Amino acid sequence: MNYSLMKITGGLTLGLLVLDAVWLAVFAPFGLAVADLRALAVTVTAMGIIALVCMLVRRRLAGDGSRVAGVLRHGAGIAGSIAATGGFVMVVTAAMAVANYLMMTTALPLRDEAFAAMDGGLGFDWPAMLAWVDARPLLGRVLVAAYASSLPQMMAVLFVFGALRRADRLLEFTALYALTGTAVAVVAMLVPAMGAYVHHAPDPALFDGFTQAGRIHIDTLTALRAGTFGTLGLNDAVGMVSFPSFHTVLAIVVTYVFRGTPVFVPVLMLNALVVLSTLPEGGHYLVDLFGGAAVAAGAILLVRKIGRGGRAQVPATALAAT
Repeated sequence: MNYSLMKITGGLTLGLLVLDAVWLAVFAPFGLAVADLRALAVTVTAMGIIALVCMLVRRRLAGDGSRVAGVLRHGAGIAGSIAATGGFVMVVTAAMAVANYLMMTTALPLRDEAFAAMDGGLGFDWPAMLAWVDARPLLGRVLVAAYASSLPQMMAVLFVFGALRRADRLLEFTALYALTGTAVAVVAMLVPAMGAYVHHAPDPALFDGFTQAGRIHIDTLTALRAGTFGTLGLNDAVGMVSFPSFHTVLAIVVTYVFRGTPVFVPVLMLNALVVLSTLPEGGHYLVDLFGGAAVAAGAILLVRKIGRGGRAQVPATALAAT
């Protein structure tokens, strides 16, 4: 049982929650929608209860050698694993979203000029890339779909490894998710940017084949930096990060978690498209992708180091404690 990884993941999550609570209480830069907080609490509590009941069922039937008992134990293990990990991910996601919004209120100088200059130094012409992709509607649709696949892929991690009873991979994923999400929020606070759509201000005709994913944050980020943002609804939270690209981080993390499985190659191919999609659909600079790759690689190396000495065989229901 990899208690070190569990402690770090749980401690980091608790730290985020404390940071959010103290920052909101002391500085009150904006409010939180109570209804969304209540809904989150109810959902996470329900998932915790499911995980606990599943653990009790498995213990109660531990000595029963009948086929029915075996099926029930197996089903309880799967359900408990998914419920425990899913509840944890929901808490981490909410804590990271609030922290990201809070950190953007620091309103440090925007670095769009620097990021655009770095792209230029690498020989990358962002407006030309956007025009090239937009002129190829089929490619554009593929990239839009790939960009939107990040959340379903996260859910796939929970259900696939929950069904396989691979608590080691679930713990690994939650640790990487918490570590990278926190790191991305901190880096984005220190070197904030509005994104390539704002800096390059392309003609709308050049991105009519894409959604507003690369522009949806603009008004919110502007209000946060100006101190005029009102209330954050957790269900309406949007990403405030340009550098480093969190979509790139998730693409690498999910691919890594699926290593050694029969679907590794399809997952790798899909996430290669996700990384490419962050440029036209996500409105990221090219250097944002390199930043995201660096964060993901650093987190993976750290988690591997902590988990060295053997695979973390953690009962799925134990994840509920984090």
